Amino acid sequence: MNQSDFSADPPATTQAEDYFQRYGFASRIAQVLLNRRESSSITLGVYGAWGEGKTSVMRFIEQELAAHSDAIVINFNPWRFSDEPSLLLAFFTTLAERLKPLSPDTRWYKTRKESIGEAVLKYASYATVLKATPASGLADALPGLGKALADVPLEKLKARIEEFLQAAQRKIVVIIDDIDRLEKTEIHAVFRLVRLTADFPYTSYILCFDDRVVASSIGERFADGSQQSGYEFLEKIIHVPLRLPQATKRDLRDYLFTSLAKAIEEVGVNVPTADLDKFRESFGKYFLARFATPRLAKRYVNSLSFVLPLLQNEVNYPDLLLIEATKLFYPSIYALIREHPGYFLGSFEVRHWSAQDEKKRHTVFFEQHLGSFSPDSQASVKELLAELFPKLAELWPTRYLYPEHEELFNEKRIASAHYFDRYFSYTILKGEVSDVVYDAFFNALSGDRLKAEELWRQLLAAGNLWDLHFRFYAKRNEFTSDQASTLISILAGHEVEIKAKKRPDDSFDHHFDTARQIASLLTFNVAAPHQLGVLEEVFAAPVSFELLYQMTHELLRPQRRGEPVSKDLQTQASTRLLAWALQEAGPVSLVALHQTAVQLLFKIWAEVGEASLSEYLHQHLPDEASLLQLIRAFIYPTNSSSQPAPYLSDFGQPEFTFMQSLFDPAPFARLLSPAHQQVPPTFPSAGYRQPAADELLLRQFAYWCQHPPASAK
Repeated sequence: MNQSDFSADPPATTQAEDYFQRYGFASRIAQVLLNRRESSSITLGVYGAWGEGKTSVMRFIEQELAAHSDAIVINFNPWRFSDEPSLLLAFFTTLAERLKPLSPDTRWYKTRKESIGEAVLKYASYATVLKATPASGLADALPGLGKALADVPLEKLKARIEEFLQAAQRKIVVIIDDIDRLEKTEIHAVFRLVRLTADFPYTSYILCFDDRVVASSIGERFADGSQQSGYEFLEKIIHVPLRLPQATKRDLRDYLFTSLAKAIEEVGVNVPTADLDKFRESFGKYFLARFATPRLAKRYVNSLSFVLPLLQNEVNYPDLLLIEATKLFYPSIYALIREHPGYFLGSFEVRHWSAQDEKKRHTVFFEQHLGSFSPDSQASVKELLAELFPKLAELWPTRYLYPEHEELFNEKRIASAHYFDRYFSYTILKGEVSDVVYDAFFNALSGDRLKAEELWRQLLAAGNLWDLHFRFYAKRNEFTSDQASTLISILAGHEVEIKAKKRPDDSFDHHFDTARQIASLLTFNVAAPHQLGVLEEVFAAPVSFELLYQMTHELLRPQRRGEPVSKDLQTQASTRLLAWALQEAGPVSLVALHQTAVQLLFKIWAEVGEASLSEYLHQHLPDEASLLQLIRAFIYPTNSSSQPAPYLSDFGQPEFTFMQSLFDPAPFARLLSPAHQQVPPTFPSAGYRQPAADELLLRQFAYWCQHPPASAK
C-alpha cells in the first residue's frame, strides 16, 4: 500500500495551479496597483467565503508583483498576535525589515542621520507604547527608547517616513489575509492600522476576508448591532471592494475528480473505473449543487485517502464514496443513517407490523427529519437515500428497484445489515473475517486446493459459522462446478472440526449444516457428469454416518428448490448409505445402532427388496425390547409448551401405515408379552400432547395389529 500525501489545504502559488481561472483576476489587481500614479494610500478588499480560494489569489498577486523590481510586497498575517500593541510592533518590524537596503548600491532609503528602516522602528515603538500606555505614564514607559525618540512627536516620525517614501517612489503592497479569523477587537486594530497608523504614501493594502463574517462582527459595535451597520463601516475602510470570482460548478467538479483520482492512485487502492464513473454520475445529481468551495474538495479527498486503505476490498466502493460525500455535504443525514439503521436496512415486512404500517412509520420519520431542507434538497436527499438503501424506493417514486438481500450482500452494499457497520467503524468488527480472506478462498477453490485448505482453516479458526453459512448461501448461484467440487471435498474432510466449532448455546451456529451444504452444492452446482464421482469421494472421505444420512435425506427430500435431483444421484446415494450402515452395524441391529435413521434406511431397503428387509428384521428382533426399539424408531419426537423437552407421543395410524408400507409388522406381534397383547376395543391414546409410556406404545402396536386400518395391506 502506498502512502497518501494528505493535503493540508495549501494555497495555489503558480498559474499552472489555477484550476478556477482566477489568475487573470489577480494579474489585473497587480497591474492596477503598479500603474497607479496617485501617491496616497489605497485599500482593496477581496471578499470570499472560507475555503473559496482567497489565499491562492493573494499568492498569484504576489507572483505578478514579484516580477517588477520597483514593487516591495509585504505579506502580513495578523492572526499570530493576541493584542493590538503586539500586532502594531510586528507589522512595523516587518515593514522596516523589508525596507532595509536591497544591495550596497541602493542608497535611496538612507539620509545623513538615519535609514528609513530605523525611522519605521522608532515609529513602531512610539505607536505601540502610545497604544498600550496612558499619556500620563508615557515618560516612564519609554526610558529604553532614548532621548531622540522621546523628543520627537509621533506625527513628526510619521511625516519623516512619508518623506522617505515620497523620495523613493517605490510601490509598497501589503497583503493582509485571514482577517475574518480574528476577534472583533483585532479586526478593528487591523482597520485602524491601514487607515490611520500606517496610511503611508505609495502604500497599497490588499485585505482578504469573508465580508459577511467581518461585517457581522464589527456591526455588533454599533447601536443596532446589525450586519448592515458593519457593511457601512467597511465602506469607510475599503476603497475598492472586489468579490472573488466564483468558481464554476464544472471547474469544482473537475477539480474534485482529478484530485480524487490522484489520491486513489497514491493510496494504491484499485477502484474499478466503472465504480468511479457511477460515482461521478451520482455526485452530479446529489452533491454538486452544495459544492461551493475548493476546500470542500480537499476535505473530501483527504477523508477518502484515509478511509479507502482501511476498507480496501471490504465494502462497495460506490457506496463508500457516496456515504463519505454525505458526511461532508449532508452531515445531519449522515448522522441520521448512522444512529437509526432500522429505518434504512431490511424491508417493510417485519414481525408484529404490517408493511403498510411500517411505511407509514417511516414516512413520519423522514418527514420529521427532512422538513428543514428546501424542496429541491429534499428531492436530492430522497433519491440519494433510495440509491444507497433501495428499501426506501418503495416510499418515494424513484427509478431504483429493490434488489434481493443476497444481491446486497454479495455486492457488499451499505444496505446489507452484514456490511452496514463497516461504513462507519472503518474496520472489520470483532468476530468477523476480512472479505479479502473470503475472496481469496473462493478464488482458490478454482484450482489451488492447498491454498484453499489453508484459507479454510483460517476461516474456521475465526469460529463464525453463521457468517460462513450465509456467505455460502449468498454465493450459491455463483459457484462453478470445479469450485463446488473442491468445496464439497473440504467440507467433508473437516466435518469433525466444524462440529467442534459449533456452540450449543448459539442458535446461529446451527444454521451451518455441513450435510445440507454438500447436498445443495452437489445438486445445483456440480455439473451432472461429475455428480456421481463427487458423491463417491464424499462416501470415501473420513465422514460420519450422521453426515451421510443427513446428506442423503436432503437429496431425497421432496419439493426441493430449483431443479430436481437426478434419479441416478438419488439412487446412488441411497444404496451407498444403506450399504455403509449395514457394514458399520455388522451383527448389531440397525434399529439399535441408528434408531433415528431407521425410517429412511428401511424405506431405501424396501425399494430394493422387501423380502430381504423382512428377513433381516426377523433375524434382528429377537424379543419385545427390540420390538419396542423398532416402534420408537417410527415415531417422530415432538414437544409442546407444557412439555418443552422432546418426547414420543402415540404410535398412531400414520406411523403403523408407514410401517406396513415397508414390511408386514403383524408377525412381530408374537414378541409381545401376554399383558401387552390385551387391548381395549378403542385405540388407547396417551392424550393430546402427552408423552406415551413404553408399555402404552407396545399396546398401541398390538391394537393396530389386531385392528389394522382400512388402507392396510
